[in-house]
Amino acid sequence: MPQVLKDTVRSRIRAAALHAFATHGYAGTTMAGVATEAGMATANVYRYYRNKQELFADVVPDETVNALEQVVGRRLQDFAALVTRDDITTDVADEMMQFWLTHRLVSVVILAGAAGTPHADVVRRLNGQSVQALVDALPAGAVSAGDLDLLESIWVNTARTLARILLHNEDEPGLRATITSFWQYQTAGLTALLRHLAYSPKSSSKSR
Repeated sequence: MPQVLKDTVRSRIRAAALHAFATHGYAGTTMAGVATEAGMATANVYRYYRNKQELFADVVPDETVNALEQVVGRRLQDFAALVTRDDITTDVADEMMQFWLTHRLVSVVILAGAAGTPHADVVRRLNGQSVQALVDALPAGAVSAGDLDLLESIWVNTARTLARILLHNEDEPGLRATITSFWQYQTAGLTALLRHLAYSPKSSSKSR
């Protein structure tokens, strides 16, 4: 007799899995752990998903990961503009904020829990694009090896901080407020650093 799979059970498994991947990362999540969080036997989870890889692919789909990369790519122009402009918004009331609100836990997984999955390199790529956008906005020779390392460290910590904010703020008002506070801090610090690099008398002696 064929198995009868129920959408409501699948939804419970998906919700439990996404929470587990966001909280423990892919490497720290097990099918047994997902079953416990979903309130069912492990064997029941395997009725719906053959393995953890298949479950991950269902709750963190490629198209959502691609959408995050595209949203961040469009936002990079604002990061670069910090060198010369004072009118960059700090409330993040744009498509990036909406993406985080819509895909909160998926974003956590991508930013901090994707090690061991096909998306393990996403943060590294985004960090590289972010740093390159800032370097390209600065005068030639303005960024030394030490400055480059500093910019890379800033973006690595940015991804970790955003993942933490998204994980621990479940309601929209709280999430908006916390991200806005972080963005105000981030833009103020980046603006000061980038303008120091751009206009420092020592910039002529630096090399990329």
